[in-house]
Amino acid sequence: MNCNKFKIMKVLFFISLVPVTGIIVISICYSVVGHVYYDWIEHDKISHIAYGLEEFFNSIAYYGGYLTLRIPILPICVLYQVYYLILKKKAKF
Repeated sequence: MNCNKFKIMKVLFFISLVPVTGIIVISICYSVVGHVYYDWIEHDKISHIAYGLEEFFNSIAYYGGYLTLRIPILPICVLYQVYYLILKKKAKF
């Protein structure tokens, strides 16, 4: 494989890690700061406040689901990462 092409693919591999890293950073931030959930019927009434591991998983599900269903960024990034790792493995043998 061409060395310049492999360097470009390596840079794109690290760029494809940005959405996943962003989701994890946002989830950690919300798990520390907390998130207020409001009641669906009475919009000014607080239903509960989530912190820690509960909010971490809620944020992972919400932002990961949003990036998967609304904007198909995560599947494209994951497929590229798998493609890159397979090509890297073939190049070593």
